[in-house]
Amino acid sequence: MTDTIITQSEAVLVAIDIAKSRHEVLLQIPGTKRRRRFTILNKLDDFNRLIAILMDYGCTVRMAVIRASRNNQLPIEAAQLLLVARARA
Repeated sequence: MTDTIITQSEAVLVAIDIAKSRHEVLLQIPGTKRRRRFTILNKLDDFNRLIAILMDYGCTVRMAVIRASRNNQLPIEAAQLLLVARARA
C-alpha cells in the first residue's frame, strides 16, 4: 500500500477590502509578525502590481475578499482572522 504525504508550505495570507475605486490590501507574510498594508486602485496596472508582489514571495497564497454591503462593512483585520481559520483547516 502506498502512503500519501501531503505537505503544505506556509502561505501568504491576503485580505482585500473591495470598494468602487480603490481596494485595501492586507498581507500576512510567513515567518514575520508584521503585516504589510497598501491600497490598489481599480486599474489593471495596480492588479498586475499586486500579482507581482504575491509572486515574489514564492509561497502559496490564501485569499479572502470582503465587499461592504450597505452598512455591514467588515474591517480588513477581521478578514485576516477568516484567513487564519481557513489556513488551519
